[in-house]
Amino acid sequence: MKNYLNFEKDIKSLENEIEKLQDPFAKDGITQVETGKLAKLQNDLSSKLNEIYSNLDPWQTTMVARHEDRPKSKFFIDNLFEDFFPIHGDRLFGEDKSLISGLATFQKKSVMVIGQEKGEDLDTRIERNFGMMKPEGYRKSIRLMKLADKFNLPIILFIDTPGAYPGVGAEERGQAEAIARSIECSMSVGVPTISIIIGEGGSGGAIALASSNKIIMLENAIYSVISPEGCASILWRDPTKTLEAAKAMKLTSKDLLNLKIIDEIIPEPTGGAHRDKNLILENVKMSIDKNLSELSNLSKAEIISRKKEKFLEIGRDRGLTEGVSISNRLPINFTNINKFKKVFGLNILDGYGTSEIWSAISIQQNDVAFNNMGSVIEGVKYKIVDENQKQCPPGTPGELYVSHPAQALMYWKDTTASKQTFIGDWVRTGDIVIEKQSKLIYKGRKDDIVKIQGLFVSPIDIEEKILQISNVEQCMVIVDTEDDVFSLVLLVKFEKRDKDNISNLRSALHTKLTTERIPKYIKEVEEFPRTVNNKMKRKISFA
Repeated sequence: MKNYLNFEKDIKSLENEIEKLQDPFAKDGITQVETGKLAKLQNDLSSKLNEIYSNLDPWQTTMVARHEDRPKSKFFIDNLFEDFFPIHGDRLFGEDKSLISGLATFQKKSVMVIGQEKGEDLDTRIERNFGMMKPEGYRKSIRLMKLADKFNLPIILFIDTPGAYPGVGAEERGQAEAIARSIECSMSVGVPTISIIIGEGGSGGAIALASSNKIIMLENAIYSVISPEGCASILWRDPTKTLEAAKAMKLTSKDLLNLKIIDEIIPEPTGGAHRDKNLILENVKMSIDKNLSELSNLSKAEIISRKKEKFLEIGRDRGLTEGVSISNRLPINFTNINKFKKVFGLNILDGYGTSEIWSAISIQQNDVAFNNMGSVIEGVKYKIVDENQKQCPPGTPGELYVSHPAQALMYWKDTTASKQTFIGDWVRTGDIVIEKQSKLIYKGRKDDIVKIQGLFVSPIDIEEKILQISNVEQCMVIVDTEDDVFSLVLLVKFEKRDKDNISNLRSALHTKLTTERIPKYIKEVEEFPRTVNNKMKRKISFA
């Protein structure tokens, strides 16, 4: 029994008529096949298939990629490879039947084959968990990729999954970690890896097996970070807006080839891969053979370096930018920023925002500066006020208040904190700033500014001066709250290690800072203290 998609009604009608004419047993007995009419119907069918499948929209393509009759990984493994020897289990928890894997030969060459399998009918789909892998599946793939790397075997991967399995058990067994490890392993193996997306390539569940030298898609396959239904539910709050979501997501093979996310498209028979499985087998076989031949002449070092460069190259010609938060963070490491620019070829936009407002508040458009928050973006209202909530004169430090249409109304089930933060239409940021030449200059968190020797001291101002001292790579000034007496402690990371680093730094501090701003203690560190929310932790008791 054939399965038809909702846009294939005309195709279904034509094929039903053809089947009736070809049936030697009609209701009135044996009939003569009307060859002329049959030929016309077959021509009409061919024309209709061409008409529909040459103009598929992204949502229709998604339905074709999910077609019940579409050839699955098992079909390709059974028909493209010889001497297949299955390998089971991750040697940690158990076997994941949504992943078929093992040793085989392709064109008389030994290979490792790994394929996500959805199943052919209800029973096998349940058995295969509808192609949704669990952590043990990804750990099995890691085991086999390492095995292939050890014995210098090319790896062929077939991808067909709506995504990784989101069940409680899977999460408890480390689903996210297993996916990340699989990506890491795939990127590090020094043998040729070829990933072929044959149906759905859903989110991290697909990326875990698609971090390869070559990423290839069947013509009507899809590859996306989320399903169109999921995207529509999030962006439009309407799961029926699947077409709008699918268009926006650029999930088709043509879109992804244009974006240079994939390397090749394998053409399908008109009407989808399920209409001529022999032809799609031949097309996939030719693609694997061609790409294996191309990669076989590369050394292990070349395979790894080309693979890394391939992924780093994605988006370089699209003018993509990276935003870096300035609030509650370690002072910007300019060395790392320069490295980032060199590797990725991207410009840095230094941005400032808060959790309470779902938008950037200000952006530094030009070169990133130490404490320059940039200009407030259009649509954001702001004011700088003193402790009495009165507007500060220009150039005077004060607390930043902001207002934006996309801001929270309150904290969930925390009335006390809500009253302190949400003042009418304004949100208190807790950040002390100065406005200079229409730009905001960050001076630190209100709670971080302390009174020492009768003077208010901002740790961020001290850090700015210290970062100007040679051999200082990163630094952080924190407040020791032992015995309720505030003392400044300098945590510092040096560019080069030397036994005289601390003594040299102490001498330099006296040339850069006034007495009350010189930290009492200096400690060399590799990591800086943070809160559970990954913010800088500036008040610490060393008792």
